[in-house]
Formats: sequence, structure tokens, C-alpha cells
Amino acid sequence: LILGQVGIRCIHCAHLRPKDRAERAVCYPSSISRIYQTVADMQRFHFEQCREIPDETRKIYKSLKTTRPRGVGSPQTYWVQSAKLLNLIDSDNGILFGNSESNSTENS
Repeated sequence: LILGQVGIRCIHCAHLRPKDRAERAVCYPSSISRIYQTVADMQRFHFEQCREIPDETRKIYKSLKTTRPRGVGSPQTYWVQSAKLLNLIDSDNGILFGNSESNSTENS
């Protein structure tokens, strides 16, 4: 973990002390290609256990979870493309926010 490294955290339990949060409340994917798996793991392990998610939000989440069509498009591609649009880049220390200069060099 380094200063500036991009992570994902649960908005519902972020105010709690780390020891009071359910497992995987905060995750730091090692690369933008790992964001999809990190989110899937949070959904599988954290969302089911987080006591801070409001009942109505949990109800909506569960209804969406059961109605999403499987095998349509590539969800990993969506997360990678979205990360690039946010100017996120891979580094030896995980995901960081890039700058225009490093992205234009990397994408050429």
C-alpha cells in the first residue's frame, strides 16, 4: 500500500473502525485487469456480511443480482475500459491515477 494507490471501499461501513467492518470492506486491486475480480469478491464476501448496508439498498441489490443476464458482453472489459476513462494506470505498486503525458506515452 502506497500513498496515491487506488482502492475500492464500501461506502456504507467506511465510517467504522477497520476491525468493526465486515471482511473485504477495503480492497486494493493489483492492476486494472483485476478490478472486475475485486468487485466480484466484494459482492460475494462483503455485501452479504456488511451490517451497515440499509435494508432497502440490500433489497435492491439482491433483486438486481438475481435478474442480471449471464454471459452477455464482457464485464471485465467494462471495468478495464472504465478504469482507463478515469485515467487509472497500472504500476509496480498497484493502480494509480495517471497524468495525460504518461497515458499518451503508454497508449502510443
